[in-house]
Amino acid sequence: MLTKDSFILLPCGTTLTGALCRIGLKSRNVLWLHSVPCGDPQNVSAEAGVRALLDGLAAANLPLPEDVRLCLSAENALFRDWAFPFSSPGKVRQALGLLLESEFPFEPSLLEHRIHLAGTAPGSRKGVQAISVSLFRDEIGLWLDALAAAKLFPRLVTSDPFPLLHGLPKALKGTALLLHVHDRCTVAALLEGGIVRRVRTLPEGWTPGDGTSEAGEAALSALAGRLRHACALMLEGTTFTPESLLLYGEPFLRDRAAARFAEAFELPARTLGQDMPLAGQLARLGEDDPSRLLALCVAALPTPGTWRQSVPSFHRPRAAAFSGTRARWALRAAGCFARAGAAFLCSVGAEGYAHRRDALRYETASRELFRKALPDARASVNPVQMESILKSRIAALSGGDAQEASFPVLGLLEAMHTAVPASLAVHVDRLSLDARRCGLSGTAATYEQVNALRDALAAVPGVREAKILSAANRTGRPDPNRPTGAVIFEMEMVLGGRP
Repeated sequence: MLTKDSFILLPCGTTLTGALCRIGLKSRNVLWLHSVPCGDPQNVSAEAGVRALLDGLAAANLPLPEDVRLCLSAENALFRDWAFPFSSPGKVRQALGLLLESEFPFEPSLLEHRIHLAGTAPGSRKGVQAISVSLFRDEIGLWLDALAAAKLFPRLVTSDPFPLLHGLPKALKGTALLLHVHDRCTVAALLEGGIVRRVRTLPEGWTPGDGTSEAGEAALSALAGRLRHACALMLEGTTFTPESLLLYGEPFLRDRAAARFAEAFELPARTLGQDMPLAGQLARLGEDDPSRLLALCVAALPTPGTWRQSVPSFHRPRAAAFSGTRARWALRAAGCFARAGAAFLCSVGAEGYAHRRDALRYETASRELFRKALPDARASVNPVQMESILKSRIAALSGGDAQEASFPVLGLLEAMHTAVPASLAVHVDRLSLDARRCGLSGTAATYEQVNALRDALAAVPGVREAKILSAANRTGRPDPNRPTGAVIFEMEMVLGGRP
């Protein structure tokens, strides 16, 4: 079965989670999952967290795959939603490049922007709905430099909640509000018929352990109330009203957490991974860590390319991540292909040269033989014409073909003269003879004499068949040398043996 292994990094707050995922055609598994404290997002702490995960992976005797992916937290991400009357990705990027520079009160060089084309714009057939995500360059560079120090070059660098949105079931209907609750923030996404209409980061989070007592449950209910108010502000300016809640995060893997949010929002609530599959998977019995399903969602994302950009990615170009080992292997492979191609071209060229040399030798020999056989020939002829002329000349010099040599002409004429009775008043005007047929035409007194002539000639040795081709009474001016009422006939004899 075809499978692909991916190493997933999930930094969130003061925790860095690493996962080794294996994605197959019909299976998705997490082979290894481990979390380490990362402290404040400083460069040294990030490098230490990455090294700790790599050491844990090596201690488990698991290989590090080439596919490395990073999913950043949306705590410091800036989201905006846009609707355009055109659908060309190039036009959308060009328009947003100008709009995003004046959208935020920061220097343009401090942010990096990516665009997600969600689908058709509301109320438009040709327009497009776009979601932009902006991250600070320092935060992106912090993690990319930490990974580069460990010789890891991620192929995909995205942000929450795009892996969750990609992992939702495709047949999602209605208007839903997705809430991904972290310990420091909550990411909210409005979906209408599976199309993302709005994404925002809300400064309301949940600390693990709050729901273990009655006070914690009260705090959880208070969090649901605050999120309801924040979501109401988020939805201002839209024409969509949520019909259900899609919840994900550590608090919803506990009992009655989803029910409290349903009471606060007065909407039916479903927990991703329990009531609804996420990336085709459900949470295991007793599982309270949402990192496993999130890592599977990141591993299932398509790799960005020049012709395909289904999810926003802040990864560095592949050229910057080309290691020395890969370069050596690429050069060796290119050298092998070049040598194989050169050998193939040389063999084809040598074979063609040999064929041309043989053809030239045969043509030269044919021309010499032609000049010897026909020294008086001055016309320019090609090899095909020379072959035909030489064959005709050889046949002429040998007295015809074998069939002509086996049937003497004089013997046939003598046999015909002997076979025809002298009493037949027949006058022959024309006689044609070759190796296969003999033709006669002339006049006879009556039709009976024509039939008698045919019967006499059919009995000639060497004549296979004699037949009358035509016979008719003579018309027109009388001929004194021929009897009146003479019959003009034409006859043919088929030859087939020695007389």
